[in-house]
Amino acid sequence: MRHYTKNKVKRKFLWGRVSNRLKCVNILPIIKVMSKLKQFKYILLTALFFALSVGFIRSTFNILKSKERLDDVQKEVAGMIKQVEDLNSDIEYKKTDAYIEEKARNDLNMIKPGEQVYVVVDSGKNVFSSGVLGTQDRSEKKENSLKDANWYAWYKLFF
Repeated sequence: MRHYTKNKVKRKFLWGRVSNRLKCVNILPIIKVMSKLKQFKYILLTALFFALSVGFIRSTFNILKSKERLDDVQKEVAGMIKQVEDLNSDIEYKKTDAYIEEKARNDLNMIKPGEQVYVVVDSGKNVFSSGVLGTQDRSEKKENSLKDANWYAWYKLFF
């Protein structure tokens, strides 16, 4: 028989405990030994843990999608605020006398008292007979009405 010193026995005992803990544990024999109630509790807790894990992962993805949607909506709101500011500045401009004068001159062909109107005409076209805007020869009116006719446009397109 061998003679062990106290330290050698202690080291061997410690190594045996550590090596037993490092071994792979097969859970099936443990489940077979358990009573049916303990097996049911174990399976139920495992299923509950799995369900909670899936729910947590799903809610995490939903939160990330919600954050993306929130960012998109915030960008859209910022764009709409910019659009409202542009429209408000446009409204303020349209309330001014400068805008009213511009519209009267351009759209309604109005002039201020004492102003003269000059009309620039291409060299190939007839000049108004009296030089005043709005008075034209009868032949020029007839020619303009002929050019405005739809059938004349088709005739010019093909011939």
